[in-house]
Amino acid sequence: MTASAAVQHYENQPALVDEAQESPKTVQRVSMTKRELEIYVRDGRPTGALFTSVATLKGMTPQMVSEKSGIGQPIVQAVLHGGAQADIKISAVQGVSQALGIDLSELRMADGAVHIFDISASGAKKGAGGFTLHERGVGLLMRGALIVRVTPDKACAAPKSRFSAFHAAQVGDARAVFVSSTMPLVGRRFDPSMIPSSRWACGDEVKSKLGLQSQELSTQLVIRDLNRVEFDQMFRGEDAVSWEDLRTLARAHNLSRTEIQDIIRAHVAGGPARKRTRADRRAALRLVGASADGA
Repeated sequence: MTASAAVQHYENQPALVDEAQESPKTVQRVSMTKRELEIYVRDGRPTGALFTSVATLKGMTPQMVSEKSGIGQPIVQAVLHGGAQADIKISAVQGVSQALGIDLSELRMADGAVHIFDISASGAKKGAGGFTLHERGVGLLMRGALIVRVTPDKACAAPKSRFSAFHAAQVGDARAVFVSSTMPLVGRRFDPSMIPSSRWACGDEVKSKLGLQSQELSTQLVIRDLNRVEFDQMFRGEDAVSWEDLRTLARAHNLSRTEIQDIIRAHVAGGPARKRTRADRRAALRLVGASADGA
């Protein structure tokens, strides 16, 4: 779906009712009027507000976006300010959107990477529905997401994350973590209704709370450095395999660290991962010894 098609889709939808009064713990479905939508998408093209929303909540400055995209900072600032305007090359707009993790073809956050949004320190003024401009823009790009609240293992909670709350959201293959504050006087709290048509993954808020048992996943969540596999393990309530588990498994199968690296490289390359026999390893050792003697 193109950006313009997405706009048309929303315009043709009947007005979404606010169902929070009927079933507040089941559905967080709120309306986004055409007027509000045009703040972020106008004439089928994303505005600067949409790009800036993602950049702000990801903590990315124009310089950081410039370095990641390889596009000059003045052009990046022009895109963040004016959006996809006619006098800006489409390649520049695409470069900025890729650096921010926005899929322009679907008008959503891109698949694959885990997008980390920090709304706790947002000092912007509240707008429609009590949400800031940036919250609503990111919410549009994650519309229809399933949400769970994740509590990291206390042993891994860093002092700075003591009053932080973590919510994981997924729609299709787009994955995001929202970091917010547990204390309203300190920072913003996360409200699922900032994301249009979002809903709790397990039916209601109480059932959609997940306490992480894995210290590794908890650590990666707290330092805000989750990859796709770790996110999926967390979102599905699966404990991660620890390095100690991997070492034990490798020892049981008589595998060295080098062989494990070879298996991983073969897997990434899509080729077969064949376990070397003892004869193979001895032959390799002989070659290494012969090379050392020759030196």
